[in-house]
Amino acid sequence: MNIDDRCESDISGIATDDSDLSSMSCGADITIETGSVVYRHQPDPVFNTLLTCCTVLMLCFAIGIGVGHYFGQSLLSTLLLQLALLSVYCMLDWVHKK
Repeated sequence: MNIDDRCESDISGIATDDSDLSSMSCGADITIETGSVVYRHQPDPVFNTLLTCCTVLMLCFAIGIGVGHYFGQSLLSTLLLQLALLSVYCMLDWVHKK
């Protein structure tokens, strides 16, 4: 039996008769058997719902942190501006008193 070890791009476009899968091989040690059990995914709706809820909660948490930082920085900027203006007014008042 000849084993074709060329990669898929080398054999693309070559018409072959694949009706007899029992004679095909995937390598030196692995052969394809007809009628073998194939894994079929069974979705778990409860677990999927739990993951979706966790994702939504983390998204809300991240957005909340971002909005909180934005407003916190805005408040800090406003307070610093007020403090700077107050210091200027105090300095002007001190200069005018002398």
